[in-house]
Amino acid sequence: MVTVLHFLELRSVFHQEEIGKPFPVTIEKLAGIWHCTPRHTKLIVRKLVELDWIEWKAGRGRGNVSVMTLYADSDEILLAEVKLQINKGDVQEAMELINRYGKA
Repeated sequence: MVTVLHFLELRSVFHQEEIGKPFPVTIEKLAGIWHCTPRHTKLIVRKLVELDWIEWKAGRGRGNVSVMTLYADSDEILLAEVKLQINKGDVQEAMELINRYGKA
């Protein structure tokens, strides 16, 4: 679930970015979004890449910005997570997810 929340938070911040279109981003920016260390941020990015929800091309060297491409649809991921929480009997958590990440 943590990775799901990370992705949903990512999409809420970068809502203007098109799926499948690369855009520049730094590890520091992601660490700020997820409120964690750069080291932990890299682990989260790796997990999201393994799930095929994003593509990540690290900027090598000082001053070279990394490039991220979003591939997953946040609505589909949200719906799957809400269903999972309901099936587990955690309706409160499901409602909180809808209220926080659902579109009005």
